[in-house]
Amino acid sequence: MKQRLPLFLLLIAILSAAILAVRRHYTTHPVTRDLSGGAKVQRERIDRFIGSTSEMNVELAIESLNDNGETFGVVSLAALSPSSLGRCYIKQVLADRRASKIFQHLTKLPSEKSSDFASGMFDAKLAMMTENFKQMARGDVDPNDSVAKLGPDHHAASVGLFFCSYFCTPRVLDEKLQKWDSQMNTPEISKIDGVQYLSLNRFIDPLFRINLLVISGSRNGATSIETLSSELEKIAQKVIGANHNPFFPISKLNMFKWDAETLDTDFTNVTRGVPASGNSILIQLPGFADSNSGAYLEDEQVFSGVL
Repeated sequence: MKQRLPLFLLLIAILSAAILAVRRHYTTHPVTRDLSGGAKVQRERIDRFIGSTSEMNVELAIESLNDNGETFGVVSLAALSPSSLGRCYIKQVLADRRASKIFQHLTKLPSEKSSDFASGMFDAKLAMMTENFKQMARGDVDPNDSVAKLGPDHHAASVGLFFCSYFCTPRVLDEKLQKWDSQMNTPEISKIDGVQYLSLNRFIDPLFRINLLVISGSRNGATSIETLSSELEKIAQKVIGANHNPFFPISKLNMFKWDAETLDTDFTNVTRGVPASGNSILIQLPGFADSNSGAYLEDEQVFSGVL
């Protein structure tokens, strides 16, 4: 499956404005602060996130992606769905205001430099993640300390992959995906006691992988919308029947400016309906935002012989 999946995903890459997207409502006015209970606590955390990001230059923003503190709690919460046990890691990346700050920096560079920057950043973050696993395998560190680093390390490498999907060629992205897979499948790491329970923070999330390839393909062009629709219908019929599409609607994924008042991934927007700051959207990207979609990609047996 791992060898054939990217071939299919290239077919869903040319997602343009012609695709019917899930609509969201935004505002160009300051949002209300009349929040209570848990939402008030989350609003305060968001404000602190904005404040800390404002004090960072690009280098510090990159370095801090590996921090396991309150900020990681804010962005990881964005990956969760109120109606599903699944996760949507592209939302976690887009919810990271530090990633937005880095992205804005990359857009100001010549294309070759932005590509090299994204590639180098991913390599560095994957190396940190790999070394943490190797230290666990050697018994050089307290297992509890290492496990605590896995989530932020995985997130930092995922941010690097996202930048590669946007700023690098499809060939480079494919090389990075293969590099992650190979480094996390070495005998040294695979033999760690209980490592199978760390898979969420070891491998690339299947739905996240699809979204990266969709973004990369939409930036470069691969096939027609008619082919896309036909292939998705075939997959849906083979997996769960003709009347249900496992990928759900194709959405517009938004990256906001780092200092936007409210993102569409913020707790206050998702659970309390506080409008997102539409005047602060940096980019809109095609992709699959429903975390339920990922459930169909996690079952190797279901997809065997389909993709």
